[in-house]
Amino acid sequence: MSKALPGPTKRIAAVLYFLRCRIQTETFNGRQSMYSIERLNKFLWCVVILMLAAGIFCKYRYKHNRLAIYNLTWHTNDSNGQIDHRWRYFIDPRTHLPRKIEKYNKPDPNTDYILKETLLITYPSDDEIEKLFKAKRLGPLLTPRN
Repeated sequence: MSKALPGPTKRIAAVLYFLRCRIQTETFNGRQSMYSIERLNKFLWCVVILMLAAGIFCKYRYKHNRLAIYNLTWHTNDSNGQIDHRWRYFIDPRTHLPRKIEKYNKPDPNTDYILKETLLITYPSDDEIEKLFKAKRLGPLLTPRN
């Protein structure tokens, strides 16, 4: 076996080799049954393909990034009466940065909150930041001042 193979692939190949050797040494009524060996070979290759596919899907499965939601509520008094405000912050738990902010108002206590504004926040990627720093000269910024 090649040393370049990853760990699970080595184990699968070892199991296949062991099963083939074991079946080829067993006899059925004094002679080997080639039909059962061929069937088992096909079955084992199907198992290997399914195991590899399952490994790939498990490694690269879609990970839903759940956002933490925080509600900030307060009241203001207006000439028309009390207005309830609520801002909802959707925070990415991995980066601790806001992704979306929703602003609601409730002018009447008997009604439900009304969505007034939604702010979607995007951040530059690492490549974009790197291009920005390469495009601008940082020499004067990095020199010490007297």
